[in-house]
Amino acid sequence: MLLLALTVLTSCRTRYTPAAVDAKPALLELIPEIPELPAWPALSWEYQDGRYSLSEADVDKLLDYRENKIPQYQYEMVLFRDKLAVVLDVI
Repeated sequence: MLLLALTVLTSCRTRYTPAAVDAKPALLELIPEIPELPAWPALSWEYQDGRYSLSEADVDKLLDYRENKIPQYQYEMVLFRDKLAVVLDVI
């Protein structure tokens, strides 16, 4: 009878506890890659009459960089920060 009581008491106290799973490495893989800064356009400066100048084609490259590529980079950085904040809130 004592053996039966000990068996019942010990079986009630033991329970299955799954091993803790560390989700941090999996979440770290979800962190997006930081956007690359757009490459500065290759410009050919000329020196004339004591001043440096650019050709019209080079000015177009420079304007395109400032008007299109930099705002696109800023937009991608905002998206990166938002995605990163979501992942870090979970961690």
